[in-house]
Amino acid sequence: MKRIVLLLIAVLAMGCSKSDDKVDYSDINGMWNFKEETNYSETTCSLLVIDWKKEFFLTATEKIRNEEKKVSKKGTFKYEYPYLTLISDDGSYPIKFKISDDKKSLVLDGYIQGILSKIVLKR
Repeated sequence: MKRIVLLLIAVLAMGCSKSDDKVDYSDINGMWNFKEETNYSETTCSLLVIDWKKEFFLTATEKIRNEEKKVSKKGTFKYEYPYLTLISDDGSYPIKFKISDDKKSLVLDGYIQGILSKIVLKR
């Protein structure tokens, strides 16, 4: 009976122990780009993530005929796999990306001040 109780305690302890998952910033570190061209417009987006400084630089540009909109952001980020959240220094709404399973693209499902939704950034 004692063995069974000890075995149950050991099994419970193994089930309850959880190794802390360390964040692997190499998943997101570096330069990410997006470019889309149509007959009348061109959209580009560049994101530089510097993991050791916990900083990002984001630039998005949309040209429609002769009119150009440009947004630049700088700030810090939070990464909890699979989500990367950019927090701008100017206090604007956080921008959230989801990293793909193969870790080769970041998907934005939202707007950057009205500039194109459904942006997929690639290395």
